[in-house]
Amino acid sequence: MKAKILSISFILMFAFVQFANSAHLNFSSYFSGAQENPPLIINATGTGVYTLTASGGLNYRITVDGLSGSIQAAHFHYGMTGVNGPVVKILQ
Repeated sequence: MKAKILSISFILMFAFVQFANSAHLNFSSYFSGAQENPPLIINATGTGVYTLTASGGLNYRITVDGLSGSIQAAHFHYGMTGVNGPVVKILQ
């Protein structure tokens, strides 16, 4: 059964970090079913662009492609590569 839920887990190990200036930290990510634990064989992929602001806020833009249905849930995890870390932020 193909997953209709694309659980968006971000592993900073795959993020490419760059400093825009001293007030912001920008990074981006690419994600696919292969990054899930356990890995999923699905056609869905996605990208994200993020900015940590000087005030501690997080601005982000996430795009997905190849889903087999509508998004049912999206959230950020915190954890090491290969570990199902806890959900730290649910996206609505």
